[in-house]
Amino acid sequence: MKIGTLIKRIRKSKSLTQEQVANAMMITRPYLAKIENNHHQISSEKLTYILDYCNVNYDEFLFMKNDFKVSEKTGTYSEIIDMYVKNDFESVNKLKEHSQYKFEETQDIYYRHLVILCECIAMKFDIEKIPEFYRQELTEYLMSVNEWTYYELVLFNNFLYLFPPNTTMLLADNLIDRALKYKELKSDYEIIGMLLFNLINISFKIKNYKKIDIFLNVAKKLYSEQNRFFEQTMIKYYTGLRMILDKKEEGIELSRQALEVFKLLDHHDLYTFYEGRLHQLLKEME
Repeated sequence: MKIGTLIKRIRKSKSLTQEQVANAMMITRPYLAKIENNHHQISSEKLTYILDYCNVNYDEFLFMKNDFKVSEKTGTYSEIIDMYVKNDFESVNKLKEHSQYKFEETQDIYYRHLVILCECIAMKFDIEKIPEFYRQELTEYLMSVNEWTYYELVLFNNFLYLFPPNTTMLLADNLIDRALKYKELKSDYEIIGMLLFNLINISFKIKNYKKIDIFLNVAKKLYSEQNRFFEQTMIKYYTGLRMILDKKEEGIELSRQALEVFKLLDHHDLYTFYEGRLHQLLKEME
């Protein structure tokens, strides 16, 4: 759908006249009419103003512009996760070939990263089989981006366990910067939570207590609201583990309280995984 056509559709759906919107934007009604009829391009500043005036966020606008469908890029990540879960490697290979073609045609780095992801899935993320230059290429890309967007968060999450621990901790600085700078942007919450708790888990494995404290503190700043129940439970669990490292007996009880929540909610996989992690740590501390 063309931008002008969509602006007209949004305006009408909100029962607004061209005159009302034009006055709010401080432009003439004929000028707005030209935009709506796709006879005049609209600047990003004016588009932002219109969407704000009509109470439509940019994600909704892009969804509508794509004929009420998720964009190809967003949808592909969901599809490839399904392929991975189903062990559908034939589809993964077809996607890799399509992505390679699209990258050669457009030089869009997204398709290059998708090729690498398909390769890693085909190798079942076996670190011994994955070429070193893939890790190097991903590291160089993530290090080259000064301010991460949602795309870099997803990319980092997809390949998190492929990087050496030192590289992971270095890259995590960009994650923390993004998390704190965009903490009011709720759409980041799910993926940042996944990353923070995975990073805490890695930090435990490599016994980097300083990083555990940093990631836990960031999580506490982000997920203080009562409705962030899952994240608060995870914070309680890992806070308990951290206390165990300091030989504080109450840490065991705190972690077990979090585990009981998973059990009560029938999250058996989560309970089994994190109960095992607690048991392993207690054994190491003997």
